[in-house]
Amino acid sequence: MKKYFFRSQAIYLLVFAFINFSSGALVLSTEKFITGFSDLPIMPGMQELPDANISFDTASGRIVEAFAKTEQNGENILSFYKNVLPQLGWRVEKDTIFVRDTEILILDLRKDRDSVIVQFSLKPQ
Repeated sequence: MKKYFFRSQAIYLLVFAFINFSSGALVLSTEKFITGFSDLPIMPGMQELPDANISFDTASGRIVEAFAKTEQNGENILSFYKNVLPQLGWRVEKDTIFVRDTEILILDLRKDRDSVIVQFSLKPQ
């Protein structure tokens, strides 16, 4: 009798864990990425400016330019990307420069009245 009780509790725990893991994965999968980048998340509250984006492949690698606008300050923007990008395999080279494999990502922040325009530039090293 005890054997079946413990087995049923274990099954309930596994089902509970699976449901919680699945819902967490669902939240991660709904995260938005910047157009032209397969794994560069857009900061919450940031709006992409897709009309200015360019993307193409060259013999030495891909080149991507994307722009986004936010009312966050530069410090918050850099803090967000310095925390998120290493989780995606990027290494912080300098404040606004990140390196992964043979690619370099540069963030250029420009003040525009009450907001900041962020230019994301990806190119081969």
